[in-house]
Amino acid sequence: MDVPRVDAWSLHCLTVLIKERNVTRAGAVLDLSQPATSAVLSKLRVLFGDPLLVKSSAGMIPTPRALELAMQADQVLDGMRRMTQPTEQGFNPSSFQGSISIAATDIVRLLILPELLSVLEVEAPGLSIKISNADRTRIHERLERAEIDLGLGPQEVSSGRLHFRDLWTDTASCLVRRGVIDTNQSLTLSTLMELSHIKLVPSQPSHFDDQLDKVLSLEGLNRKVKVLEPSFLMVPSLLSTSDLVATVPKRFADRVCSDTNFQQYVPPVSLGQMCIGIYWHERTHKEPLFRWLRARICALAGVSI
Repeated sequence: MDVPRVDAWSLHCLTVLIKERNVTRAGAVLDLSQPATSAVLSKLRVLFGDPLLVKSSAGMIPTPRALELAMQADQVLDGMRRMTQPTEQGFNPSSFQGSISIAATDIVRLLILPELLSVLEVEAPGLSIKISNADRTRIHERLERAEIDLGLGPQEVSSGRLHFRDLWTDTASCLVRRGVIDTNQSLTLSTLMELSHIKLVPSQPSHFDDQLDKVLSLEGLNRKVKVLEPSFLMVPSLLSTSDLVATVPKRFADRVCSDTNFQQYVPPVSLGQMCIGIYWHERTHKEPLFRWLRARICALAGVSI
């Protein structure tokens, strides 16, 4: 298809010339000299195949074709201005109707999605969310394939097309049923090695399970793994009827320990930290809906976007 090579500046010059009907006055508006403005008019005449402005006893007057072109040019320029304006200024979440997809690890879903849904019920009632599980290794892949719009999970090395904003940093806790360990004592390495463990493996060992195995291996130690469990959400039920221990993020342990049947301890070895955050692809980086949603998620986590 043949596309005419007409730029916004040419259209703007056309509208000013037709409005002013005088090359000198048009030049003043355009901040051009009189010769430069005359040169612009000459180019426009060639471009549109019309004299555009013709001399008369009353000065220069526009041709019928020029009046039609000026009206069309105004419409095109208005559209171009709307295209280049920050569209989020006009975004109203309360009137939005549509859906998005979020993939998150189960532990992050537990910690943030209930609060997010409460916000959306009030601020964006027409927005529906498709929630899916994602282990920490596949969030990137699914964003790249446009299978999801947002990802929530541990920080991994991202590609150039992905953005990441940290929401919180977590440390590890060893979680047990109350009474398994003396509440007046700290958790020692010998006690940890005596206990049987739940190992969280959504697809591969969770971050802190992986770190724990690496640290113990350096000491020539192997823990006793009793249960391999893919979901953090099963941990409270499994601990409630056993003497097992699970090494989990502290925020999750804090939530579980709101039930006084459970107790958490600082691990006897250093397991470092884990950063949890929100991922998004470049394709949604400037979209008003997603800019707003990312800001709301960050606000719930107590950080700014």
